[in-house]
Amino acid sequence: MADAALVADIGGTNLRAALVDREGKILSRRATRTDVKSGGTRMLDRLMAVLKETAADSGGSFAGIGLAVASPTDPSTGTLYNPPNLPDWDGFSPMEALTREYPGARIIIGNDANLAALAVHHFGQGRGLRNVIYMTVSTGIGGGIIINGEMYEGSRGFAGEFGHIVVLPNGPKCPCGRTGCLEALASGTAVARSAQKRIIAGEPSTLAGKGPASRIDAVAVAAAAEAGDALAKQVIDEAAYYLGIGISVVINSFDPDIVVIGGGMSNSLDLLRTGIMEQVKRHAIADSAHPVPIVKSDLGDDIGLLGAAAKVFGEL
Repeated sequence: MADAALVADIGGTNLRAALVDREGKILSRRATRTDVKSGGTRMLDRLMAVLKETAADSGGSFAGIGLAVASPTDPSTGTLYNPPNLPDWDGFSPMEALTREYPGARIIIGNDANLAALAVHHFGQGRGLRNVIYMTVSTGIGGGIIINGEMYEGSRGFAGEFGHIVVLPNGPKCPCGRTGCLEALASGTAVARSAQKRIIAGEPSTLAGKGPASRIDAVAVAAAAEAGDALAKQVIDEAAYYLGIGISVVINSFDPDIVVIGGGMSNSLDLLRTGIMEQVKRHAIADSAHPVPIVKSDLGDDIGLLGAAAKVFGEL
């Protein structure tokens, strides 16, 4: 399968590998747990094992290897920097192990959100467009940028960290250690935390009767909001408000053809849309003349795998 890329998507929980062809069709796939708690060496062993199993389906012939990693990543060396969910890989690159196992193979390693933007451009709603923004809103918030048809990673791979746009100076502390970041106010984690805090304080909500407050997650909050729960709706509306401000900053910075939203919170985009658009209309300069479509990604959980494949084929 010389026309297939051998790719993997490495997250804090799941490790998935696949063979993907030039049209974005997944020909073969494997999945396992990342096993973060077992340490960096064990994680690398799992990666190498799942790649080897998947490579066997190609008969040992593939176009190149691509890894999408949940971390800021130096695209030239594959070195991870401060990965929030892969802490034992901080300052580590799997490049040496891959090169040793697959001598002569083309190998690319990149941030999963950056590569997701490439997937959107090649295989999703951004196909045929020149300037595309992808934003993932899930446990955290990240993103990727396509400018003039090319993925933009910045000088060291840190471009697209939309979750760390400051939307409320001196606001709540973000996992990055700073305060007032978009991620601290509008991620799935932030939505869950806000609802939990208000319920613990005694505010009435249907969520209060569904077990300990600590178990409430963003999915439950969205479902309650859709069912008419006032507290849940307020929490969702607040997240939409800050997302709208963050998206406005991105639109003003890049003037994209489209903004594509992925991640778990994208499933609640219908609930969020009104609040988002109110702020975009208020703050995005281009919106009055050329409204920018804001849509949910149609690539699902395979987006990282598809982005890694698109990068492999683009580098050949």
